[in-house]
Amino acid sequence: MVQNRFENSVINSSSLEDLVLSMPMPAHIKDAVTGKYILSNKKNLEIFRLKKLEDILGKTIHDLDKCMLPHWGHAFSKKVSDIDQCVKQKNKKMHSGDHLFVARNGFVYIHDMTKIPITNNNKVTAIFTYTCNKTDNIDLLTLFKIYKNIYSKPGEASKIFCHYLNIDKLLSSPLSCAELTLLLSAKDCNSRNDLANKICRSIKTVETHITHINNKVVVGDFFDTLDMIRCFEKSKEINMENFYGNKKNNFNWILG
Repeated sequence: MVQNRFENSVINSSSLEDLVLSMPMPAHIKDAVTGKYILSNKKNLEIFRLKKLEDILGKTIHDLDKCMLPHWGHAFSKKVSDIDQCVKQKNKKMHSGDHLFVARNGFVYIHDMTKIPITNNNKVTAIFTYTCNKTDNIDLLTLFKIYKNIYSKPGEASKIFCHYLNIDKLLSSPLSCAELTLLLSAKDCNSRNDLANKICRSIKTVETHITHINNKVVVGDFFDTLDMIRCFEKSKEINMENFYGNKKNNFNWILG
C-alpha cells in the first residue's frame, strides 16, 4: 500500500499502476532516492522514442540526456532533477508550467508538469509525475507557426507537421508551408470564399493551392485530407473527455 499524504488516504499500489498506465498524457514514477524510473506509461515512452518499459526502467533523467540533449537543451534535465529534489525534501506536490521541447520524433511538446510525492511511513519513497500536454489545446495554425520558428530549413516544418497530423501517408510529397497553412485554415471554413477571406488571398490563389494539394494526395483528395485533420483534432478532445469521465473518481486525488 502506498500512502498519499495530500488526501490523507491510502492508495493500493496496483491501482496506482493501473492509473498511470491508462493515462492519456505522459506519466511515470521514479524512485525518490536514486531518481531511477520504476514505472512509465506508453505516452511517456513515446517522447523518448522508446518501445518497451524495460528501455526506461532503471534509468535516470541524466541517462536520457544522452539521446535527448539536442532536443530539450542543456538545462532541462537539471531543472527536472531540482524539482524532484524539492518535492522530496518538502514532501509537497509541485507544479511547473510551460515547458517546451522537441521530442525525438521531431514533434513539439508544450506541457505543464505536476509532481506528487508518494510516501510510506511519512517518508517520500517515490515521485509520481504526469504532464498535461498543452500542445493539444493550441490551435493547429498557431502550433504550426511554432514549428516554423523551430525548424528553419525549407519544407522541414511542413514535413514534420504533416507527420504529426498523420496525413503524411496520404501524400506523394510533402506540402509546402503555404499549402499546409491553407489546409489548416480550411478546416473551419464552409466554402472557398470563406477560406479566401480568412487567409486574405484571392479565390484564384485558393484554387491554385487546392489543385497543388490534390496533385500531391495519393489517397483520396483535398477534402479527404481535410477530414483527416478534423478527425485528428476531434480525437484529441474525445480521448481527454473519455479519460476524465471514466477515471474521475481515481483521478481526484491527483488533481485535488
